[in-house]
Amino acid sequence: MQIKKAAFALTLAAAALVGAGSTPASAHAVTPNGNVYVYDRAEQNGAYCATGNNVYDYRYFPGCGDFNDRTSSAWNNGYADSMPAVKFYTAMAYGGNFVVCLMDGDSVDYLGYDNQISSHRWASGC
Repeated sequence: MQIKKAAFALTLAAAALVGAGSTPASAHAVTPNGNVYVYDRAEQNGAYCATGNNVYDYRYFPGCGDFNDRTSSAWNNGYADSMPAVKFYTAMAYGGNFVVCLMDGDSVDYLGYDNQISSHRWASGC
């Protein structure tokens, strides 16, 4: 009986190890909180900033300080309301090149304009 218990425990431990590695780094909570998250590494890793507001100038990102030209990935955990989308730009004041638009729940693991985002704003759609 002890051998069966030990074998079962080893099977459970192996299954836990396999399961732990199968969850992608970009997995997110299901409950929206109204924020957009920007990360300084790909696949929503590294340092991040989050806000439910427009950010006109990433040099002064609320609660984060200077996050200008540091964004490598992003996730919109906003609400499905009248402003569910977030648009990202390469220049301050929503100028420069338009990079990407994320609807609520969407994310981008690798931005085409890596480390070039300088502003974002909420929008009614993409």
